[in-house]
Parts: sequence; C-alpha cells; structure tokens
Amino acid sequence: MKALILFVLKNEESLHLYVDYKDFNKITVKNHHSLSLISETLNYLSKVKMFIKLDLKNAYHCIRIKKDNE
Repeated sequence: MKALILFVLKNEESLHLYVDYKDFNKITVKNHHSLSLISETLNYLSKVKMFIKLDLKNAYHCIRIKKDNE
C-alpha cells in the first residue's frame, strides 16, 4: 500500500507536508464504538481508586487472554 506524500508551498515561504491517505482509508476497519465525551471520561476516572500501567512494548506476550478471546 502506498500513500501520496507531497510538499506544498505555503504562503510562498514555507513548505507544508501533505499526505493523501485515501487508499489507506479504503482498507481501514472502522471503529464500531463511538468515543465518549472528555467530561464523561474524566467523571469516570475521578471515581477510580487504582490505576495500572502496563508495559505493552516489552511484556505484551505475558498478558493472559481469555480462552475464546484470542
């Protein structure tokens, strides 16, 4: 898959990077869930007692997955 990448002259002084993602958008699987509002997310997070940080870069293979969710 290729993306068209151009530098377009902007204001006759600087170059502006332009990337055409049309071909990528054709094969992208769209997200079926809408994103919640920031205010709703902050309200939800304000009630949380514990946060967990996962190092997915170095330990993604150690995370257990439910049997049928693989």
